[in-house]
Amino acid sequence: MRFLLIPAMFFCLGLPAVADDGGFASSSPVFRKWTKGVPDVGREMREQPSFRTRLQAGYGEIGDEAGWVVGVEDLRLGRSPVMLGAQWGQSGAFRSRNLELRSYLRPLGSAWNLAPTVGYQLIDLGKGRWSSTDRRSSEGLALGGRLMVPLSRGGGADLAVGQRFIVGGGNVTTVGVGYAVSDRVRLATEFQRWRSAGLGETRGSLMLEWMP
Repeated sequence: MRFLLIPAMFFCLGLPAVADDGGFASSSPVFRKWTKGVPDVGREMREQPSFRTRLQAGYGEIGDEAGWVVGVEDLRLGRSPVMLGAQWGQSGAFRSRNLELRSYLRPLGSAWNLAPTVGYQLIDLGKGRWSSTDRRSSEGLALGGRLMVPLSRGGGADLAVGQRFIVGGGNVTTVGVGYAVSDRVRLATEFQRWRSAGLGETRGSLMLEWMP
């Protein structure tokens, strides 16, 4: 612990001088926080999420069918480890809807996290691609899991992998990567593999994300 005491001594000795330095104390939130008491940095890292809420909008494509995607990722419910995710998309005759709750098992500041998920999922592969009359779709309660790997704390970059199984048949596999280009804006790409009634399609998406 000695190596922690040395910088703390220098910090304390320098407080009077810094406090008189042209209003530095009033303009620095970090300085004000430390003068009120030494924060529990370990606890903050455990409880403060290493990833942020993202609002999404962008372009999605299945085969030669272009379309749109909108959604929200990891909207935290109060101070709990439970977060909300939702996404809507359409590319030609192909539609998807998803609303799910994710309960992260590890502290939210961890370098990686895993969450069981429960929610609603619709995947509609349309008709006419295989048959002029049959429609390949699955809809209903969806159970699954999600792996979240923040590559940079605070939303700078992350990797997410998810798997959902629809009760009654059908499933969705998702792999997404996001990278921040500013404090609040990110570029993200996502690939989803849809399977329903023995048939499958893959959607690729390129999105802009805004972090509130």
